[in-house]
Amino acid sequence: MNPRNVAIPTSFFGMVLGLVGLGNAWRVAVKLWNLPAWTGEGVMLLALTVWALLALLYVAKWIWHREDAVAEMNHPVQCCFIGLAPVSTALIALAVIPYSRPAAIGIFVAGAIGTVAFSVGPDGVI
Repeated sequence: MNPRNVAIPTSFFGMVLGLVGLGNAWRVAVKLWNLPAWTGEGVMLLALTVWALLALLYVAKWIWHREDAVAEMNHPVQCCFIGLAPVSTALIALAVIPYSRPAAIGIFVAGAIGTVAFSVGPDGVI
């Protein structure tokens, strides 16, 4: 897949929210009902992989399809989905925390800063 030919919409980051939610729910089910842990960890790995791929493709969109990215940012409805990128970043910390607490904290802080920056907007008003 050539990233120069792909301009993904930011609404695709919603997939990460669902996958992290499912993976986290499965982690709880492991403790409650003694289900196999590998399923939840596999879902979290899938969430991390999807998030990383979407992040790379979104950066590529701003490099090779800047006009599409600007149009999406200025659209009255599609602009709202841009907030999914930093929110999904913050949620990815849930996938990482059992393996590296410092990395998870760093990822969460980056996502939280991005979420606040998006909500404040370019005018500095929430």
